[in-house]
Amino acid sequence: MAFTSTLTVLTALKDALEAIQWTPEGGDPEDAFQKVELFDIDDLATALKDLRTFKDRACFIIIDEERCTSEIVGQKMQSRQSRSIALLITDRDYGKRAEALIGDATRPGVLALKDLVLNPASEVIGQILDGIAVMPATGAPIRITGEERDNMTGRLCYGQDLEIRGGFIEVRLGPGPIL
Repeated sequence: MAFTSTLTVLTALKDALEAIQWTPEGGDPEDAFQKVELFDIDDLATALKDLRTFKDRACFIIIDEERCTSEIVGQKMQSRQSRSIALLITDRDYGKRAEALIGDATRPGVLALKDLVLNPASEVIGQILDGIAVMPATGAPIRITGEERDNMTGRLCYGQDLEIRGGFIEVRLGPGPIL
């Protein structure tokens, strides 16, 4: 047995996010996010700068950490893997900043985008791969201040943390005692 690769898990999450649809009032379904990208936590500043050039609705997937919980059971070592992921969800309205938060007939707003992500029908939350489950954790608006805020006219961001659990290995140990 082997852990599922991090890239496989992140790709499945990205595919699920890209598949989410939103329907404007009186319109046809369209992609909820016009851009979905993977970023390293150390590149968060880069991600925020890239927001200036991205389309209105974007979602950045930022891997925070990976953990393994291991124990020795008899002559076997068992390890379970989990990952913490942050989603940076964003929308923009040049005219009314509040519309980027709550939406209107032409845009969903970051709160509705977050709700679409957390809706089990989106297939983001729940089992995204065999043996891999995505669970919602904390979420909150992200406050951007100073020069970055000035450079992102009309854009609001929401951070949604996800816990991805799954992955199990079992390794037989030698015949000697494990202390």
